[in-house]
Amino acid sequence: MDKSIVFFTKYTSKGPSSRYRTFQYIPYYRKEYEIKTIPFFSDHYLTQLFSNKSSSLFYLFSRVLLRIFQVLFKISKKDLVVIEYELIPFFPPLLEYYLKLRGIKFILDYDDAIFHNYDKSRHQLVQKLFGKKIPTIMKIATHITTGSPYLTAYAKLYNNSVTEIPTSVSNSRYMFENEYVENDILNIGWVGSKTTSKNVIAILDAFKSLENFVPYKLSLIGFDDSLIPFLKDIKYSIIEWNESSEPIEISKFDVGIMPLEDNLFNRGKCGFKLVQYMACGIPTISTPLEANVKINRSKKNLHATTIDEWRKAFIDVSRNRSFFKQVGIENKLYFQKYYSVESNVVHYLSIFNNI
Repeated sequence: MDKSIVFFTKYTSKGPSSRYRTFQYIPYYRKEYEIKTIPFFSDHYLTQLFSNKSSSLFYLFSRVLLRIFQVLFKISKKDLVVIEYELIPFFPPLLEYYLKLRGIKFILDYDDAIFHNYDKSRHQLVQKLFGKKIPTIMKIATHITTGSPYLTAYAKLYNNSVTEIPTSVSNSRYMFENEYVENDILNIGWVGSKTTSKNVIAILDAFKSLENFVPYKLSLIGFDDSLIPFLKDIKYSIIEWNESSEPIEISKFDVGIMPLEDNLFNRGKCGFKLVQYMACGIPTISTPLEANVKINRSKKNLHATTIDEWRKAFIDVSRNRSFFKQVGIENKLYFQKYYSVESNVVHYLSIFNNI
């Protein structure tokens, strides 16, 4: 093939952001392009990260040297380059400038407000050295893709060529029928990771008196085990995260929740949990950040901010099961049209083909 794309991802396919923003699309891209994927961090780093272990300075330094070598010697002028966030974190934008000077076109992709790791850092030195790094590379990028309205608005401050494409999942993983069974116990579900588990802790008071109104169970997928002691006063079950069983487990929820603290970093979130719930045909309750409100296309899913609002939302879902069952069915249709890999791959290919 004459056309080739080099993806400089942050992680291998084991890293959720890289898996969902890049790797799950690769089979589609390969139909039209020669594809190379070059992750910054290896599986070793992710293994350490998931085990709450830090990587050595030698390892990190070796990855920086490897990335420099890859950029200097592994790409040609005919390649289109796609970069997840930045080429090297906490490093000057020298390699991005190198691409620009060589006339190599590159796309930046963001599904998180990683620029706030720099401009809002607690460390003054980080702010001083890297506070303007992301705006700088955005200005010289050929195109920018984003996953949420907040990221889109930020990117458009520095570049006019910006396309918002929500973080998606493949419809092929969710082809099963959600055999909805109305139980006396309301199964409230959450899916996430160790880093996002703290958002559940923030709304636990909504559950403490809920039993007086609604029999319930809180099902948690991917929850941080170290936070389990905080759950002692509520009814819960912990479900170990597994990629293959995740859709089936989510489909058992009566409602899926996405609580988030309203801060600058979370405003950049892409509402991905909501997309997963919608793919399984269930209704949602979420903090009304901009991306979450936009995803609620039917305006029938619920939003909550205060503890009272969360509790009232749970009661509302429990007492109006038939209505919210229909909301879940509509969610599935919106997912297929706007939030599936199959519907969004055409947008990526259109960008690639027109650069």
